[in-house]
Amino acid sequence: MDKGPKNRWLVLAVLASSLLVVALDATILNVALPTLAADLEPSSTELLWIVDAYGLVLAGLLVAMAGFGDRIGRRRSSSSGSRSSLPPRCSPRSRRAPSSSSPPASCSAPAAP
Repeated sequence: MDKGPKNRWLVLAVLASSLLVVALDATILNVALPTLAADLEPSSTELLWIVDAYGLVLAGLLVAMAGFGDRIGRRRSSSSGSRSSLPPRCSPRSRRAPSSSSPPASCSAPAAP
C-alpha cells in the first residue's frame, strides 16, 4: 500500500498548524504592544526588546528541542510535547484529593443545564 501522498498531506497540515500558532502568538504580542507600552512606559529600545525577545526565545528552544528530538526520536519527542500540553487524565487515583474528599474540578462531569 502506498501511503506516500496521503502521509505528505498530513505532515504538511501538522507543520502548517504549528506555524499558524507561532504567527498567532506574534500577532497577539503586536496587538498587545500599545497596552504594554502604556502600562510599562518603556523606551523605544525596550519596546524593540519586548518584540524581539519572543523570537529569540523561540529560536533557542527550537535548537534545543531539535537536539532533543534527534536523541530520543521524533515520534517520542512529538508525543511527549503533545502530552505535556494536554490536561492530566482523570483516573480514579487522580480523583482523590489529599485535602478534600471531592474530585478536582477538572475531573468533574459538566453540570446539567
